[in-house]
Amino acid sequence: MLLIQCALHAEARPFIEHFRLKRRHDMHSYACYSSDDVTLIESGTGKLNAAAATAWLGATITSEYPVCMNIGIAGHATRELGTMISCQRIEDSASGKRWYPPRLIRNLPQGENLLTLDKPGNTYPQDNAIDMEASGFLTAATRFTPLELIQSLKIISDNQDNPPGRFNTKQVVEMITPHITKCVDAANELLALRQILTGESSKANMEPFMQQWQFSQYQQKQLSRVLQRHIVIFGNEPDWDNDLKKIKSSKGVISELKRRINKQHP
Repeated sequence: MLLIQCALHAEARPFIEHFRLKRRHDMHSYACYSSDDVTLIESGTGKLNAAAATAWLGATITSEYPVCMNIGIAGHATRELGTMISCQRIEDSASGKRWYPPRLIRNLPQGENLLTLDKPGNTYPQDNAIDMEASGFLTAATRFTPLELIQSLKIISDNQDNPPGRFNTKQVVEMITPHITKCVDAANELLALRQILTGESSKANMEPFMQQWQFSQYQQKQLSRVLQRHIVIFGNEPDWDNDLKKIKSSKGVISELKRRINKQHP
């Protein structure tokens, strides 16, 4: 399952047309469009709207660990208009909270830091793109899917030589449409990662842990998930180093594996 959050209909329209999405008339809270395996929601502008819409969408689906993408326009001091970036660090300007979506796939454009503002701005912090939605989207999406399956992609709509103005639908559609193929390629790679993350770890992967520690049925599911995440992020199974061997409890082993993953991708 692929979930796409856009603030504006102009940002959403190229994806609605590409995926041939149909308006969901049974969903009245937001403009929502879907096919069998893609759902897009238009949140309106601002991080609070983005958070509310993404949380609402997450609550309405039954698919485990959906791929979630925030796609729209953003400003940047020096990047050329129409350039697409992937957001390697998203920071909320009010709280200072940061997210670092892992760059685990090939089909991502150049990474940039993104600062989410509470209000529209016409100044550009050094080395940051700016928008008004991404931090809200991340706040909500990380509650129901792992960060490995989340990406924020932005198309530069304004810079210091071309300050933000009133964009019409045609302009925004024309900015985003050339990047549809790249966005879809990234989505397909994330969906492939999702297959790994939602699959059961093989007995061969789990057997060394099962021999060393006793896991409850629930902990076995936790172990399976964390081993899959480790393979996705590091490309291999965990090393059996002394720190791991010294751990006395199954709960401690799971916590240590999670710590290593989070250290690699905070």
